Amino acid sequence: MELKRMQTEEYIAHVRESAGEDSQAYHDLPKIITQGDKARPGYSKVLQPNYTEFHNSKVPPRISDWKFCGSFPSPLKSNPYQTNLGGAFVSDNETVLSDIVSHAKISTISREFMRAGPREFLAFHPDSVKAAVVTCGGLCPGLNSVVREIYASLTKLYGAKNVFGIPMGFRGFYSTEFHIKELTDQSVEY
Repeated sequence: MELKRMQTEEYIAHVRESAGEDSQAYHDLPKIITQGDKARPGYSKVLQPNYTEFHNSKVPPRISDWKFCGSFPSPLKSNPYQTNLGGAFVSDNETVLSDIVSHAKISTISREFMRAGPREFLAFHPDSVKAAVVTCGGLCPGLNSVVREIYASLTKLYGAKNVFGIPMGFRGFYSTEFHIKELTDQSVEY
């Protein structure tokens, strides 16, 4: 068996083409089947969507439904780094199951949630966005790296101009003792 490097552009293009528009990253694509498809080797269950139940009561309010929001193409479409991210966007129809354990011989049910990830269209233009990064709940190893990567994603991948750091957790939002700090490349380096 030949091993193939997973991040090659050819492999990503092949998987994206075979998965269709409801696909996200090359390593985690939903396996979409249609009525009458034969069983696939290695798969033991077919999940049937309850479309009416999901779309009537389970969909959270969307910020894009607000009147002052727009619809802007994601800058990730033209970003040269997009192939390293899997080269695709998350569809609004993708969900994540909360119960991953099921029974091999009996039908089981599970709740599902909207899948997070980059969308093809943004509700706000990156030039007008003011983003804030706040950490709450204590310190942990690697937290500075997480803040740096959030900053880098917002500025380098999305093109956001204003990213701020909020000191002292939630208290930093309302306390007059602390000052919000604008993050820069220099302030987030090691």
